[in-house]
Amino acid sequence: GSFGENLAGIGAVAGGVAALWPYAAAAFSDRRLKKDYGVVGRTDDGINLHVFKYKGEDDRDPLRLGVMADEVEKVKPWAVKTHSSGYRVVDYARI
Repeated sequence: GSFGENLAGIGAVAGGVAALWPYAAAAFSDRRLKKDYGVVGRTDDGINLHVFKYKGEDDRDPLRLGVMADEVEKVKPWAVKTHSSGYRVVDYARI
C-alpha cells in the first residue's frame, strides 16, 4: 500500500498501544512520521516542544503539539520504546 495507507494503519495501531504497552499515555513520536515541524517551546527538563503534522495529513488538518522521540531519549530514555512497527513511541506520562 501507499505510505498514507501505512500511516493510517499506524494510526489505528497507535490507538491500541496503551492496551499493549505498560504505559498509558503512549504516542508515536518518531521524527520519521512527522512533517512541517518546528520548535515552539521547551519543557523544564530541556525537551523541545514541536508543532507538526503527521505525514499523510494535509493543510486542512490542524497542527499537533508534541515531542520528538530522539530528543526525549537523550534526557529520559526510560520514556521511549520502539514499537513492533519500528517507529519510536513516547510515554507522555513519563516525561
